[in-house]
Amino acid sequence: MKTILYVNHTSRISGAEQSLLALLADIDRGRFCPQVALPDDGPLARRVLDMGIECHFVAMPRLRNTMNPFRLLRFILALRRSARELAALAERVGADLVHSNSTIAHYCIAFSGFMRMAGIPIVWHVRDIVEPGIVAARLAIRAARIVAVSQAVRQKLQPTCGMADRWCVVHNGVDVERFAKADGTAFRDEIGAGPGDPVIGMIAQMVPWKRHPDFIAAAQIVHSMLPSAKFVILGDDLFNDHPDYKRHLHRLGDDPSITFAGYREDIESAIAGMDVVVLPSEEEPFGRVLIEAGAASVPVVACDDAGPGEIVLDGKTGLLVPVGDIGSIAEAIVQLAFDRKKARRMGRNAHERVCTHFTSKRTARKIEAIYDELLAGGGS
Repeated sequence: MKTILYVNHTSRISGAEQSLLALLADIDRGRFCPQVALPDDGPLARRVLDMGIECHFVAMPRLRNTMNPFRLLRFILALRRSARELAALAERVGADLVHSNSTIAHYCIAFSGFMRMAGIPIVWHVRDIVEPGIVAARLAIRAARIVAVSQAVRQKLQPTCGMADRWCVVHNGVDVERFAKADGTAFRDEIGAGPGDPVIGMIAQMVPWKRHPDFIAAAQIVHSMLPSAKFVILGDDLFNDHPDYKRHLHRLGDDPSITFAGYREDIESAIAGMDVVVLPSEEEPFGRVLIEAGAASVPVVACDDAGPGEIVLDGKTGLLVPVGDIGSIAEAIVQLAFDRKKARRMGRNAHERVCTHFTSKRTARKIEAIYDELLAGGGS
């Protein structure tokens, strides 16, 4: 049995962490022994431990945009400390392969020369659209395989990083049954939605590139045409990086028809209570909520910028609109809210597509194939 050490930069749970949990749930435990390294205790650590997987704590710095030389120096020193501790952990648990579940985690791994000297292959899972440049290129050099969550992510980075033979695309997967069998009745009651009231939701971290103001503006247009509609925003500023943005959103969305439901772990119940899921973000690396909605047979409206175009079949499983086009977002929502037959058909099609292309088991098998190749000596 081979030991895989997964490294994640946070113990809070967002999209990348949901994808990691899905992978851990479906990895072949008869062949692979997963171990997880996190910076501290938290919701992700508890979920990992509940799965019977050992969890280790190694301090890892948060990466923030700054030109302050003293902050940069502190960040680099913290990276070095993390690299030493992760190297010691990898040796202690007998890691055969290290899987960095984020770019920040890979920063820490890449700073350690131990993995290279010990011949331990590293998989860099790129879950964000990282700005290409010399740093990204240096990170790529330290990875035996670079797994992009979408073609959009690969196309953004690979031309700068080079090493085309090390890249592959593995789309995220979802536990279809978890979302298909969820009941949204309690969630609808919670937000005051009646049996016939359309519920339109946006689920995303409160970060500017998710473009919540576009959703709020579209909601106001739709509400003027469909007064019974209820709008709900799920998510929060998990790392307190954008407090001004969060306050701005609450001011913009100060309307009885809009509910800010915050962060919640029972995301399957919330989606089951929605009639349409909207994702208005720009340069979306993947769009995990789109496959979660599909698993629940809920149609989506998404901006056709990067990852969503690889998930949504426009006019069949949902509607794609230009990023930033509030009128088109509102029009697409109205289409699905008014034409329930069309919406149900798209929801069924979305469910079938997720079952075929985006299951967590399918993702796990593809990742296992990468492990097998590297552990057999096929890595660079």
